[in-house]
Amino acid sequence: MVPGSIYTDLLNSGILDDPYYRNNSLNYRWVAYENWTFHLSFQLSDDFLQHHVVQLVLEGVDTVATVSVNGQAVVNTDNMFRRYVVDVKKVLQVGSNKVEVAIESPVVYAKGQASNYPYDVPELCPPLVQQGECSFNFIRKEACSFSWDWGPAFPTSGIWRNISLEAYNSTAIRYVTTETHKKPDESMWTLNGSVYFDVGLQERTVAGQVSIFIPHVFNYTHLITLGPQSSVHNFSVDIPTVSILPWWPNGVGLPTLYDLHVTFTSENGAEDTDMLLHIGFRTVELVQTVLPQSAGRMFYFKINGMRVFMKGSNWIPADSFQERITPSYIHALLQSAVDANMNMLRVWGGGVYESDYFYDLADKLGILLWQDFMFACSLYPTDQSFLTNVQSEITHQIRRLKHHPSIALWAGNNENEEELNHYRGQHVWKQYYKDYVTLNVNVVREIALTEDTSRPFVLSSPSNGLETTLHEGWVSVNPKDPRYGDSHHYNYVADSWDPAVYPVPRFASEYGRQSWCSFETYSMVSVPSDWDMFCNMTRQRNHRDSGNPNLLFEVVRHFILPTSRNITARFIDYIYLTQINQAVGIKTETELYRRSQSCLDTGGLGFTSGALYWQLNDIWQAPTWASIEYGGKWKMLHYFAKIFFNKILVSPYLKDDSVVVYYIDDDIQQNFSSTGETTKLAVNRQQVISPMDNVMRPSGGDAVNQQSVSPVKSPPGLEKTMVLTEEQEEYFSLHNDHDYLDKTLRRSETVKMPESQWKDNSVENSQDKPEITLYIHCFHWNYLKPSYSWNKTFSKPHLPSYEVARMNMTSVLSQCHCEGREHCFLHFSVEQIGRDTATNWLLLSDFTTAVGLQKASLKVTNVTQVDTQTLSITLTTDSIAPFVWLETPTIRGWFSNNGFIMVEPEKVLLFHAWDKHISIAEFYRCLTIKSLMDLYE
Repeated sequence: MVPGSIYTDLLNSGILDDPYYRNNSLNYRWVAYENWTFHLSFQLSDDFLQHHVVQLVLEGVDTVATVSVNGQAVVNTDNMFRRYVVDVKKVLQVGSNKVEVAIESPVVYAKGQASNYPYDVPELCPPLVQQGECSFNFIRKEACSFSWDWGPAFPTSGIWRNISLEAYNSTAIRYVTTETHKKPDESMWTLNGSVYFDVGLQERTVAGQVSIFIPHVFNYTHLITLGPQSSVHNFSVDIPTVSILPWWPNGVGLPTLYDLHVTFTSENGAEDTDMLLHIGFRTVELVQTVLPQSAGRMFYFKINGMRVFMKGSNWIPADSFQERITPSYIHALLQSAVDANMNMLRVWGGGVYESDYFYDLADKLGILLWQDFMFACSLYPTDQSFLTNVQSEITHQIRRLKHHPSIALWAGNNENEEELNHYRGQHVWKQYYKDYVTLNVNVVREIALTEDTSRPFVLSSPSNGLETTLHEGWVSVNPKDPRYGDSHHYNYVADSWDPAVYPVPRFASEYGRQSWCSFETYSMVSVPSDWDMFCNMTRQRNHRDSGNPNLLFEVVRHFILPTSRNITARFIDYIYLTQINQAVGIKTETELYRRSQSCLDTGGLGFTSGALYWQLNDIWQAPTWASIEYGGKWKMLHYFAKIFFNKILVSPYLKDDSVVVYYIDDDIQQNFSSTGETTKLAVNRQQVISPMDNVMRPSGGDAVNQQSVSPVKSPPGLEKTMVLTEEQEEYFSLHNDHDYLDKTLRRSETVKMPESQWKDNSVENSQDKPEITLYIHCFHWNYLKPSYSWNKTFSKPHLPSYEVARMNMTSVLSQCHCEGREHCFLHFSVEQIGRDTATNWLLLSDFTTAVGLQKASLKVTNVTQVDTQTLSITLTTDSIAPFVWLETPTIRGWFSNNGFIMVEPEKVLLFHAWDKHISIAEFYRCLTIKSLMDLYE
C-alpha cells in the first residue's frame, strides 16, 4: 500500500496481528531486520511519453533504498525526509512498465554505519527498558521508530508518502515560498516570495509568463525565461494594510487566510502549471533583550507586534505507522488542542516533519508551531555524505513549509546540546564539540537563516538562546539556565503538587509526568491477566526507567491506594488515581508559570512567557506523559488544561502560612520596551510593588474608610458572605511580595517604569475599568455548603498576572471553624460582567490525611438533546465529590468539564460526540461516573 509501510502491509495480508497487541512489539522485531522490496506494474501510452520531460517524484521513501525502473537503477535514497526527483523518460516504454523500491533493513544499516565510523557517536543504544534498537542517529529517519521512553520500537520500511510520474513540456513548480513583513510605518504589508521551477533536462530553457495573485487583493505578472541555472523567480508585492486582515493565533484573534494562486503559462500558451497556497499575513519576533543587574535575558514571542503568552503542549507522531494517521484523526487532535485553549504546539525533533494536512489545519485553527528539525537526544556523524544529505533535507523542508503562518520558530534539535554536555571534560569533548558545531551551526543554522528571514531560529531546545550564540560559544555549560531561553524540566521525586519545587524559567518548552491511559484504551491491546498493577505486561508497557515505581510513589504520596478486592477493579481505580496525580501536578506547575509572567524575583527568575507541557498525544496504548490517549480520548489532564489555559484564570497557592491569589487575564498585554542591550522594565511601580495597595479602593477613586465600601451581591446559596473590613485585614495581607524590585530600583537607573508602557487592550481609561469580584468559599469535606465565604471587588489590573489577595492561613482556618487543614479546602471564583466565570480550588492537605470525606451519590437526573452530536446532562450529588469522572467507553467525545471537584448539589454539563450522531438512550447505556471515595470499600 502506498503510502504505507511493511508492518501495515503484513498486517493487511494477515501475516501479522495488531503490532500494538500485548508483546507484539517484541515478537515482531524480526520485521525490521529484513530487507523488503516493493514493486508496481503500470501501463503508459505513447502520448504520455511524447512529453519533453518525464520524472519519477518520490515524496517520501523510508529509508535506504535503490529505486529501479524496468530493471535499471535510477536513484538511491537514504533520507525519509527528502523529496527525490529523477528523470526517467529514457528507461520507460510504451505499454507495461515496472518500478521497484528495494529497501535495506534500517536497523542493520544504522548499525553498519555506526560500526564503520572512525569513533563512537552517542547515543549508542537506548536504555534496556525501552526494548529498542541502536544507532538511530546514523540513519535519517524517524528517531522514535527505534523506541523512546513513551513508545515502542517499530523501525518501519516503505513508501510513506506519495510516489508519482510527472510529464510536462515546459516546467513544473516544485515550491512556492512566502514571507510577510510590515513596513516600519505599518502602512503596508510586503509579501516576498520565491517560485522554484523544475525544467528537467540539462541545457534546456523555457520561456513563459508567471502569474501570482490573491483574489481582490493584488495581481502580479512577469515574463520569465527558465533554465538549469535560472529556475527561481523572486517576487515582492506591497499591499496596503487596510486591505489585509492579519493572521492571529487562537484566543487572540481570527487566523485569517488568503488564497495565493501561482501559475506559469508557457510561451506558446500550450501548457499551464500551477500551485495554490493558503497564506496568512503575520509577523513573529522572539525578543531576547538583556535584563539589568545580571538577571539574564527576556525570551518571549510577539505576534503582529503583540506579546503573546504561549500556552500549549508538545506533539509527537500520532502513530508508529504514519499511514494509519487519517485527516480526521489529526483534526480531532488539533481541535482538542484548540478546545483546551492552546495557542502553540511544539513539533518535537525525534519524530517526523508532519503532513501538509497537519500544517494546513494548524493554519486554519490558529495554532502556532514551534518546529524542531528532526534531530533528538543524540550527537550525529559529520562525514561529508551525512552533511550533504542533511543540507538537502533542511532546504527541502523549509521551502516546503515556510509559507505556513502557523510556524513561529525553527529549532535546530531537541536536547542535543544537553547530550553534548555529558562529555564535557572528557577526552572526546573536543571532537564532539567540533561535530556539534559543524552540523548544527554550520549546516542547519546557516541554511535556516539563509532560507527564511521571517522567523526566529534557536540552535537547540532547551538552550540559553541568544546568550549561547553571543557569549557561550554555541554550547552552554547549563543550557537550562532559567534566566535565559527555554527550559525542559522533569522531577519525579519532589512533590509535584507543591509549586515551590519548580524552577521558574523564561519559557517552559517541556515539563510533565506520567499517567496510565484509561482502562478502555489499554484493554484493547491486553487480556485479563494483564489487568494488574504489578503484572509483566504493565512492566513491559512502561518504557521509562523506574517508571512504574515512580508513578506508584507519586500516587501514594497523595492518596490511599484503592481497596477493592477485585484485582481488575483495583487496577482500574489505580489508573484513575494516576490521572488525577498527573493532572494536579501539571496544573500546579502551569499555574506557577502563568503567575510568573509579570514579575521577577531576586534571583532573576520570572517573566515566564510560555508553558508547553509534555506531551499532547500518544503513539500507543501505555503509561505516558500524554494528555490525550492513543485514539483521541481525553485524559483528566486535558480537561484540566482547558481550565488552566483559559483566557481568565484565578490561581491560588500556599506560600508559607498564607493563601495567595492571582488574577490572570490574557487580554491584558504586557509590553517591554528596550534600548540597546538593556531592557527597561515597563512596569507601573504601584501595581507591581504593592499589588494589594488598592484592595479596598473603589475603581479609580481615592482611598476610603474600608467600612464604607458597599457589599457586593454574592452568588446564591452562600451561608455567609462578607466584604473585608479593618478587622479582617489579617486575612488579606498587604505584605509586599516584590521587595526585590524596590531594591533593584534603588540600585539601577536602567530600570524605568512609566505606566504608559503597560498596555491594556480593553481599557483606555483606568476610571472606566470594569470591576471584578473575587469569591472565596471555605468548605468542610463533609458538608456540601461553604462554612464561610469572603468576597472582594477590584479593578482590572494593568498586568496580565496580578496578585489580588493574600490571606493568613491560621486566621482562615479559625474563621472557617476548621480544626486543621485536613478538614477543609478552598474554592475560588472571579466574576466580571460580560465574561465567563473562572473557578479554581486549593487543597490544604493530601487526601491521605483528609478528614470527613464521604462517598457521594452521583446521579444523572436529566439528559436533553442539544443537537445530533451534543447532549446536555444534569448531574446531582449529596456530598462533596472530588474528581468527578465521567466516561462513555463506546462513544468518542468529550465533556464540557470533567475531573472536577463538585461543590454544588447540581451541575449541568455538555457532552460532544466526535464522529457520530448519538441518542439519549445510547448515552445512558454507556455512561459511567465515579469520584474519589468510590475507590474505597
